[in-house]
Amino acid sequence: MNIPYYVFNKIAIDSFFIDKVSLPEDRIFLVVPKCENDKKEGIKGLGLSQVIRLIKEGYGSLQYMKKKSLDKVDILKNLYNQSYYLNERQEEIIKNTKVRILKEMYEKIFEEIEGYKPRLTWYIVNKEEEGIYICGKLSKSYTTLYNYDEKFRTFMNKILGYNT
Repeated sequence: MNIPYYVFNKIAIDSFFIDKVSLPEDRIFLVVPKCENDKKEGIKGLGLSQVIRLIKEGYGSLQYMKKKSLDKVDILKNLYNQSYYLNERQEEIIKNTKVRILKEMYEKIFEEIEGYKPRLTWYIVNKEEEGIYICGKLSKSYTTLYNYDEKFRTFMNKILGYNT
């Protein structure tokens, strides 16, 4: 299926699925490297201003993922029994690391799109046994999103004609 993308210098932003993910911060996974085998027509996507607004909204949603600050008790627990403390805060450490990485990714995208006039094109997106392919190459980000985001998976299956 030919899916619309806004192509900037080195990246392309999906303008069809960008509003079809469950978590706004996951919109970052719909930004892919520019590919050469593009098409001239396909299904209709969102306008550029809506796509940029949704990308900014995804970045903004990271600001609301609160970090828990350390207090004196946390510091003492850490000194007394490090393994217990790390196990107790493992989920929070993973979340904070994810937020930091996603923020950096969003900031790089903003640098890439700033002042650049994109062109609209369509990339061939299809699903095979190994995952989701864009322009004939396996997309790890789309495949990961497909595997854990039910909303995205439902729309992807619908648009590609799968009944699963």
